[in-house]
Amino acid sequence: MKLYTLIDSSVSAADAAPDFSLWCDILVVGAGSGGIFAATTAAEEGAEVILVENDTSIGGMRVRGNVMPYYYGAPGGAFEELDSRAEWRDMFISIMNQPEPLQAKYTELIEKSGARLMADSAPLGIFFEEKRAVGIKLLTKEGQVDVSAKIIIDATSDGHLIRMCGVKYRFGREMDGKTAPFTVRTQYVSNGKYVSVNDDSGYINQYNEEAFSESIIRAHANAEKFLKKGEFLSLPTQAGIREGLSFLGEDTLRYTDLCFGNFSDKPMFYAYSDLDKHGHDRALDDDIYQTWMTVANLATVTVNIPVPFGCVIPKGIDGLITAGRCLSIDTYALGAVRMNRDMHRMGECIGVATAMAVKGGFTDIREVDYGIYSEKVTARGCFNGYPDRTFGFDNNRNLTPYKPLEFNIDKTLELLCTETPGAAVWSCYIAKDKEYAKSKVYALLEDSEDSFVKYNCAIALGVMGDERALPYLREIVKKRDHYYYKDCRRSNQHRSAIAICLLGRIGTKDDVNTLSEIVFDENEINKELYHVLKPEYIHHIEGDRNFLFFDIFTHAVGALVRIYKRCHLSKDELYSHLQKLFADEATIRRITHTKADEPAYIEIATFFDSILESLKNN
Repeated sequence: MKLYTLIDSSVSAADAAPDFSLWCDILVVGAGSGGIFAATTAAEEGAEVILVENDTSIGGMRVRGNVMPYYYGAPGGAFEELDSRAEWRDMFISIMNQPEPLQAKYTELIEKSGARLMADSAPLGIFFEEKRAVGIKLLTKEGQVDVSAKIIIDATSDGHLIRMCGVKYRFGREMDGKTAPFTVRTQYVSNGKYVSVNDDSGYINQYNEEAFSESIIRAHANAEKFLKKGEFLSLPTQAGIREGLSFLGEDTLRYTDLCFGNFSDKPMFYAYSDLDKHGHDRALDDDIYQTWMTVANLATVTVNIPVPFGCVIPKGIDGLITAGRCLSIDTYALGAVRMNRDMHRMGECIGVATAMAVKGGFTDIREVDYGIYSEKVTARGCFNGYPDRTFGFDNNRNLTPYKPLEFNIDKTLELLCTETPGAAVWSCYIAKDKEYAKSKVYALLEDSEDSFVKYNCAIALGVMGDERALPYLREIVKKRDHYYYKDCRRSNQHRSAIAICLLGRIGTKDDVNTLSEIVFDENEINKELYHVLKPEYIHHIEGDRNFLFFDIFTHAVGALVRIYKRCHLSKDELYSHLQKLFADEATIRRITHTKADEPAYIEIATFFDSILESLKNN
């Protein structure tokens, strides 16, 4: 038998003869959103369960991170009844599910289920017999304890057990390895009203103690700005980390599966969200994601996502699975499979699956009888909260009805005549018969005398690589007007940024001068469009940066890099120009007024570094 541990981020394996003084069927490490419901459900299903938490409190982000209102995620499952019993009111604040009563209800749920909670206990290592995980070494208040289990669930969200096993994993997007920004949920009172804000706080590396501490201190110091808006209440004790490692699993969920509708026919459960990655440097994203988010303007399209069993099983390892946002999944799909409600439901489904596996005498949850499994989780309400949905706009925050979407050029062509052409643009992008789609769009462009329609058609043609779009795209970029699309309830894209993005893909060396003007002319920021916007879009020039200029500028930089590479122009020359530009802090100051250690400044500086690195390496 071997004991695997993690020493200075390196895996160490040593021969071991554990003294298993504790035994259980299912050992859950991490009493957060997924772990609590995995443990209690498995116990309710008849398994012997131990739930381990390294902190003295339980509840994860739901409790310690102050993530009280639900964002996306689907309804249904045990968490709903628990939430209703944790409702809290006082004479000053009216809000559902405050942390203190919710934590008490979680504790009651654990006790009632029969699971054993071991708080203030940290995993030091994991025991293996060949490729099978059989137990963990715990550090408790009483000392070190060896615990054996038939199935171990890593519900730490950041894959702390996974990292001990030597499993292959990666971080962030391919371009620069950056994960989604983390958040600090600040609470304050303004004009007698309770306000709770998710404040994006820049990049974080939760696997490096020094870097992690620096990011948290900086984020908490940055929250001082809310003192100017009201009476400060609190900061959470746990940071809202949206993304950690993604391990190599028996199956992998990719965002392209979601965008193209390539769904599993026997999922473990369904998640529900938009592709909510956060961050503003879209120019660094890969082509397909950039097409979905920027060119087609589909940022808030929700997807009902079937998550395969294999996404929670590390490849080649038996007896160890995950619950929570640490999955075999790419960075863009993770933005949609991490919502709090879904993590509750996911944990509940894993609890059912692991209990069935233990009863059946096996450890691979893919071997459960799927018919019986689906009956159980459907009866519990945790399997699929929106069985009638696939793609759509879910604008419940605006109290407007759900609007389903279908991506078919014949059914969406007329949208190119409206302010919401996104579904038509995406239909063109994924069309199997591109020539047919091009002919339909170009005929509409030719028949119309309205420049607005022509511009929309040019974007649809451009996304298919049709060079007939170029004159119109160039015209949009040269005008650089205020216009933005209206598909989404938030994050709507400016037409100019879309056209710039497409010029990067199909433009020629003739476009270098126009793009260079945007990037290198210090007077570009003085143009009216960056300072006079419609009221509903005014937030793009307030706050910590001029978001519109940041979008236009970064997409222009990205487009220049693409054209230089594709047209075999001198990358060294472009590198030299950009290096000089980026070295001048005045460039950053045209975008943001924040201090050098604040999130907006860091994101912009990181963008500069990533662009220069891409030119150097490719």
